[in-house]
Amino acid sequence: MVAEFETRATGSEANVRVLARDDLVAQTVAGIVESAGAATLALTLPEDIDEALGLIENLLPGADLVVIAADPTAPIREALEVIATLHATTGAMQPGGDTAWGLVGHAALVLLPGDEFEAAVAAHVVAVPATRALSGVSPHFASVRPVTVDAAVETRGKARTFVPGRVSVADSAAVSPLPFVRSLAAADVLLIVPEGAAVVAGDRLAALSLHGAW
Repeated sequence: MVAEFETRATGSEANVRVLARDDLVAQTVAGIVESAGAATLALTLPEDIDEALGLIENLLPGADLVVIAADPTAPIREALEVIATLHATTGAMQPGGDTAWGLVGHAALVLLPGDEFEAAVAAHVVAVPATRALSGVSPHFASVRPVTVDAAVETRGKARTFVPGRVSVADSAAVSPLPFVRSLAAADVLLIVPEGAAVVAGDRLAALSLHGAW
């Protein structure tokens, strides 16, 4: 995915358009993408599909990346197949499993879930590397480092699982998983649990920083 976007790198601040049916979701995702070095514009998607597609097409001039957050059953997802080329990753990651990326016109496109929490997770995992690549920023992926978890982490079948975690004040290499939260507000990192892994206290995992290097 990043390699595909890297071929269209601008070498400067990427112009990103963020659209969602829920304004809070649009603003949340825009904030995450903006922190990766982008100039963002957050807008609410119209309910009418023709209006929504018209809005997207009107935003394409000058856009390096279009990010759309929509539920898996949202009509806009099916409609986008008419004007975009998409590669789906449904079921490959949890939460935020209903993600896709590709091209819409000459702009890169990232399609995220419509739920605020899932969209936020997927934005960090998919949209941020795309933004950094388009902006010519290296490394494309945010700071990832090994940590030790102090509690077990449940996984969901054959999917890479991203679990919010809080870094210990006493030891920056120790992380407490927050598996039941539905917000990244209290989290410092996303713990990356490999497909089908059984994680217990004391295990080592890779962690993706939500706030830059630590």
